[in-house]
Amino acid sequence: MKKFLSLLLTLALALSLAACGGKDAGTTAPPPAESNGDSGQTEAPPPAEDVTITVAALASGYEEAYPGMWQEVCDAFTEATGVKVNLICDKNLEDVIGPSMQGGDFPDVIHLATGREKGLTEQFIKDRNIAELTDVLSMTVPGESVKVSDKIVGGFTDTSVTNPYGADFFNKATTYAEGIWDTPEAQQCFDIIAKLASYTNPVTPAQANDQDFTQNQQLVMDNKALFMPNGTWIVGEMAEAPRAEGFKWGMTALPAAKAGGNGASYCWLEQAWIPAAAPNLDAAKQFVAFLYSDAACAIFAKGGAVQPVPGLTDNLEGDNKMFYSIYDNGADAAMGNFAAYNAVAGLGTVREVFLDPVNGLVNGSVTVDQWISDVKAASDQMRANIMG
Repeated sequence: MKKFLSLLLTLALALSLAACGGKDAGTTAPPPAESNGDSGQTEAPPPAEDVTITVAALASGYEEAYPGMWQEVCDAFTEATGVKVNLICDKNLEDVIGPSMQGGDFPDVIHLATGREKGLTEQFIKDRNIAELTDVLSMTVPGESVKVSDKIVGGFTDTSVTNPYGADFFNKATTYAEGIWDTPEAQQCFDIIAKLASYTNPVTPAQANDQDFTQNQQLVMDNKALFMPNGTWIVGEMAEAPRAEGFKWGMTALPAAKAGGNGASYCWLEQAWIPAAAPNLDAAKQFVAFLYSDAACAIFAKGGAVQPVPGLTDNLEGDNKMFYSIYDNGADAAMGNFAAYNAVAGLGTVREVFLDPVNGLVNGSVTVDQWISDVKAASDQMRANIMG
């Protein structure tokens, strides 16, 4: 069984690209413990009496769609296990938990994905400061009689998002393969993005940050932009926003690059993980396992979130049914992320290298040639420092 170091995927969200993003921890902690990789069923160790774990969760668009969603999950976990939960839930989660972690006080579980502006999760990956969760897959889901591994759709534990130290990455580009950005396929990618930048609404870059991104989303609802890359959470996130008369949500996959090919829609994976220095490791693992329970799935669904659990999409209704139907209509599901690499002075995060510079293409502060040159140079550095 392959090592499953760190990120145990909690929610799988279908979308075309990522739109929402948000103190580098700069902390040190013991390295993650090794696992024997036993695939047999494991009963969760009983927690000590009066254990209280701290769960830090991002208040994303799903929490906005169903306020109190995370508290309800925590309450259900307590009912199933007897373990009490102190919940921290905030839109700017990094700013809330960062100072205490710098002082050595870590939450037991953190729900925070990669790709956010402040890169906290990436920092923990780079520093190897996250606990190994391989054994969670063989744990019994609290309150049920099945293993966690039996509740997860096949393939989701073999991506670079759920296993950032593994070798099975999305493709050569996300592992910074030598020469990958000089291929015809890469040039086609550069050309498409540059073309998109040429007719992106010019106000977009100024609002492309963790504070103002909803103003960019409002452009679509005001009929000032036709498309935006976003996720299924958009409906709940913008539920109270004004909109043009007759406005309705729609979704399409990214078009195929060649005639006869399939379109694709990216599965954005929100991530839950345990810091290596978490004070209540066993109870924290129980909480992560509980996230795949039928009870937790039902609560998350109230906010429009769907875990990668077989059968969960069968009962979707309304906009969510429309969103996920693109896969029924022939779109391929794309999963994965850029491989983790060691921190190097002067080398930015994946977001700073591959995503943020597109704002410069839109506002004209960066030329296409400079952008491509910077991507190639950074990719070479990433490859030289990739975690193996």
